[in-house]
Amino acid sequence: MPTVDTSPCPRCAASGTLALGVTLVRTDGLVGGSTLKVTAEEAPVLTCSACGMRKVGRYDRDGRHVLFPPDQ
Repeated sequence: MPTVDTSPCPRCAASGTLALGVTLVRTDGLVGGSTLKVTAEEAPVLTCSACGMRKVGRYDRDGRHVLFPPDQ
C-alpha cells in the first residue's frame, strides 16, 4: 500500500514532497445559547512542498482512512 512518503504528488509528480497534516474546517450545526459560537472539526490536509498544492480531505466513516477530492 502506498504511503505519503513514497507517493508522487498528484499535481506535479514530484516524489518525497508530500506531507499530511490536520486543519480545522468550519461545520454547520446549531449550538444553543445567546453567545455567538463557531463549530469546527479536524480535517486531513495534503500539501506538496514542490508545487504548493494543498488539498483538504475528510475521514471516512470508520475514521481510519483519508479521502481527498480528485483534481479538477
